[in-house]
Amino acid sequence: APQRRAVALAVGILHYQDPQAVLVLAQQVAAWSGLELELSVFDNSGEFAAGGRAASALPQRARVWSGEGNVGYAGAFNALMQDAGQRGAEYFLALTQEAKIDEASVLALLLALEEVESAAVAAPVLRYETDPTRIFSAGGLIDSDGRARHSLQGIRSTCVSSGRARYETAWVDGACYLARLTDLSAIGWL
Repeated sequence: APQRRAVALAVGILHYQDPQAVLVLAQQVAAWSGLELELSVFDNSGEFAAGGRAASALPQRARVWSGEGNVGYAGAFNALMQDAGQRGAEYFLALTQEAKIDEASVLALLLALEEVESAAVAAPVLRYETDPTRIFSAGGLIDSDGRARHSLQGIRSTCVSSGRARYETAWVDGACYLARLTDLSAIGWL
């Protein structure tokens, strides 16, 4: 197998009112052994406040961020991405607390961005947890009114599962994506 070069990866998890989901996801990410990464949690609802029980249950290397109340999706991820870039990260894996992704899938996303230099973001096909044969989001189109359309949402499909099936799309779902930080910085973030 070809050797991959080491990359600087930051992982950010966005929390809002479900500390248990964040703890499970953070523990899974912290257990990835083939990736060197920095892990941050942005707390948009205060349950990971310093000294709290939820904060002490996070992996030791996780950094906790919080804003003035709920700063929202873009505000939280922009803060995490800007900090990651300043700390030397090349890539940022954005995860909402409901996301489920394994290390092999993250490696496939990294490979996709390394092979397609013109791509700024790579994302997996998202499936319904209750029915993994149905697609929730595989990216989509932006119509003439500026609305994002999930072109494959709800269809049953097992053919888009290998991680090797790549295609270009106008946008990806924000629940889980890998971004090249220099590209997001160049356009002013989210």
